[in-house]
Amino acid sequence: MRSASPVKDECSADFAADTIEPETALSRYAAAVSKQRVNESATLVTDMTIEQLMTDDGKSPVLFVPSKHYKRIFRLYGGHTMLDFDELYKFNVKIGSPYPNCYKSMMYYMNLLQGDLRDQWEKVRTERVLSDIFNVVQSAVRARVGECVWYE
Repeated sequence: MRSASPVKDECSADFAADTIEPETALSRYAAAVSKQRVNESATLVTDMTIEQLMTDDGKSPVLFVPSKHYKRIFRLYGGHTMLDFDELYKFNVKIGSPYPNCYKSMMYYMNLLQGDLRDQWEKVRTERVLSDIFNVVQSAVRARVGECVWYE
């Protein structure tokens, strides 16, 4: 039976000089993640990330999220698109799929119900992820007409 050979530390003495402060590392990481979460070529709401929809670029309407939920929604869903909600969470299927994606389906329901979605939100409010997605999608639809609504 052979014994395991000791692991040799291959780090050079210069390695310590190449390290960075935790704050610098965090800011570099945040910038890299943010860069990945922005689809520069997106022209349709369904192709833009939630981060893009939540960011005021001065050109398009901004997705309304109340301040007490902003950081959580940004962190959890910032890299998602409306199409991701359909693919990952089957959201469009769960709301009945009258149209090919949840954004268009939500627009349909808002027109059908004259914008009053409280009863529909009540059906998903106990499921945190579905409740969040419902609010994000309906808020994105409302942003186009300047409304700010969030169900709680």
